[in-house]
Amino acid sequence: MTIEEEFQKNINYWFTNNLEDMRYDYPLNENSIVFDIGFYKGEFTKKIFNEFACQIIAFEPIEKYFLQGLKNIPRSKKIKVFNYAVGIEDKIEGITVQDDSSSLLVKSLNTQLIEIRSFSSILKELNINSIDLIKCNIEGAEYSLLEYMLDLGITNICKNIQVQFHTFVENAEERRNKIRERLKETHKLTYDFGWIWESWELK
Repeated sequence: MTIEEEFQKNINYWFTNNLEDMRYDYPLNENSIVFDIGFYKGEFTKKIFNEFACQIIAFEPIEKYFLQGLKNIPRSKKIKVFNYAVGIEDKIEGITVQDDSSSLLVKSLNTQLIEIRSFSSILKELNINSIDLIKCNIEGAEYSLLEYMLDLGITNICKNIQVQFHTFVENAEERRNKIRERLKETHKLTYDFGWIWESWELK
């Protein structure tokens, strides 16, 4: 089975069985810290906050989605949304703007420049040393970000990691497998729908 065939099989199963609620089923409370990397229009942040009233730190680099998302989420001092991307280094880069498929790795004429900041500098600036849940949906950039997090030990402070791996990245299957093998050293897989959503819990 190719990864495209696996993706299609899993996405059909995911929606046929209404499994979206799994993405919000975590042992969180009002003192929990959640990182939403790939805020888009704020749906994940809104649902998590409405369920747990936890502290949420979210990131959306594309201004129009950032502004739309701010209108969609509850008004609370416990929610902070930053208009830049989380990455492996501080830089300015062009991103293809295409709704929820906007990506740094897909090139087209419809691009705009965005700010990217390194995850390590963000954590230092915000004085964060523990994350209860990190959700990562960043259209292909998840590979380099997770590799970077593993290299620096950032994954060790993440109690739950929810990630969507994308198939269009070069050597996607090989890179995903290597990341998963490294995650197994510190985390256990709690659910896995390949190329749709998977979640890892700190042992």
